[in-house]
Amino acid sequence: MKRCRTCLLPEKFPNVKLDDNRICNFCLQGDYVSGSGIPKKRSSMAKKEEMKKDFENFVEKCRGLAEYDCVLLFSGGKDSTYLLYLLKHHYKLNVLALTVDNGLLNPLARQNIERVVKKLNVEHLFFTQGYDFFRKLYRYYLTHPGKRTFCDKICEVCSSAIHSIGLNVAVKKKIPFVALGYTPDQIDNHFFEIPKQKISQSWIPKEFFNEYFSDDDRSYFWSPKKIDNFPRFFLPFHVIEYPSVEVIIKKVSKLGLLSKRKASPGGTNCHLLWLLMYLDIKKSGYNPFVKSVSNLLRDNKIDSRRMLFKFFMGNWLLKAGVVKRKSIKKSLDHLNLSKKDIFF
Repeated sequence: MKRCRTCLLPEKFPNVKLDDNRICNFCLQGDYVSGSGIPKKRSSMAKKEEMKKDFENFVEKCRGLAEYDCVLLFSGGKDSTYLLYLLKHHYKLNVLALTVDNGLLNPLARQNIERVVKKLNVEHLFFTQGYDFFRKLYRYYLTHPGKRTFCDKICEVCSSAIHSIGLNVAVKKKIPFVALGYTPDQIDNHFFEIPKQKISQSWIPKEFFNEYFSDDDRSYFWSPKKIDNFPRFFLPFHVIEYPSVEVIIKKVSKLGLLSKRKASPGGTNCHLLWLLMYLDIKKSGYNPFVKSVSNLLRDNKIDSRRMLFKFFMGNWLLKAGVVKRKSIKKSLDHLNLSKKDIFF
């Protein structure tokens, strides 16, 4: 499969076109919004500064209004760990760290979470009531047809549920805002904040209105009713400095929060993600996370030669069944599925 010489996007990736020199249309646009490939106006940097001021002014105003100043959706990975540190020490916030356990949480991530919240002395809440719900969600999307990749669709719906749980906790405890450690290369639908218009609407996916799902299942998703003041939902790394991946790992390691080995996404991702990547590589020939990698490469946030080797060697080993076999088996066993049950 041909790939862009600059950012590694494969020619089969949606909306990608390679020129005669094997440079993709996203790279040729030059000035783009990270995570989308959409050209941006010259005024975007000024807009970014404006949004940063909005975030910091809001932080000042909301401090001390409730038992907690904000909810941070905390995965135990490097990015959410670094954001937790910034919220606690740079912005001086009383943070409630919230981890939604889908039943497939990596043990290393759990160890990281317990270490970090103790080290930073922040309150932490494990949400573990949704095991049956998440199992049902994953089984449905793995066994029903769809044009999108498994990672795109299942991660989108799963993330929506997790974000919903964060919002519901914020409403219940009257916490002014929810924060999420997504990095600029990961975001397509939002830039710095989930828009108020979307917060005012129901997030229940259309598939959840069929007979397979119940009212209890639908209740996990954000569905605002009779709420006067919605919490805001920020993705701060879009407006505050986000250095390179390597620098983030060095920072959390130097702070004594995570070791370099325990900060790697390869060790902290949930088990399901490895199954989804395996299926997508088998189905489409590429890993959907190449999009995030390509954005990091364009922004010079990762070493291109090192990433080229690690990413594509890792994909080959994953497809061949050499690595992450235990994680894939754990996911299948947890869902009571075999590879033959999954729709391709």
